[in-house]
Amino acid sequence: MSDTPVQHQQNTHTQLGRNAEMMRLAANHLGAEAPLRALSFGCSDGSECLDFAKVFPNATVVGADVDAKALATARALNHPRIQVVLSTPANIAPLGPFDVIFAMNVLCIYPQTDGLPDIAQAYPFDKFDEEIQRLDSYLKPGGVLGIFNAQYYFDDTRPAAKYKPLVTGSYKHGAWITRYRPDGRPASNSIFEMYGTSYTLPQWREFTKTQPAAYTGMRHEWVDDEAYSGRHTDVSLWVKQA
Repeated sequence: MSDTPVQHQQNTHTQLGRNAEMMRLAANHLGAEAPLRALSFGCSDGSECLDFAKVFPNATVVGADVDAKALATARALNHPRIQVVLSTPANIAPLGPFDVIFAMNVLCIYPQTDGLPDIAQAYPFDKFDEEIQRLDSYLKPGGVLGIFNAQYYFDDTRPAAKYKPLVTGSYKHGAWITRYRPDGRPASNSIFEMYGTSYTLPQWREFTKTQPAAYTGMRHEWVDDEAYSGRHTDVSLWVKQA
């Protein structure tokens, strides 16, 4: 089993509560009081670990990251139910299997890919697919896999056939970055909505420079729905079938 870290997203920005709403949905499915094992894959400074520990008060939480500074901050939390490790399969696998895994804002390299017409060289699909396979290997049947702001669609990965959406129809579960086909070309673009007005991602950025605001809706539009479409644009939580 490999002890080599695999780098995806390089930006370690995070904050407390960032994915707490999705955690609560996972808790509704798994049971918030159950003595579960949770993995924060790409835990950064440990904020997501703390959220897991709060939403699942009897859970054992593992945080994994590759950034040395983030790991030092997360380890300094000294929480009795949180263990933080360097993110390698050799470190993570023995601590599982897990009931819930979150890989949120991790399986991408944003903003390096922003606006690129082809990301196959910068962030190849195989790298994404291989990581999904590793996450799948850590997760118990019946467990919940959370993936948000990935640059490719989970639907296109090899493990996807084992999974069903936990929640559909929520704009909050759609990635806001551009998403790509396995060949690296754009698949769908995010459209932000605010009280009846629609904005592309560049337009939204310009709008929020002068008027900080929260969007009230978001959807993805296919670049060419005849060539590529039909994936789940509004799913971040997946249940592994027994």
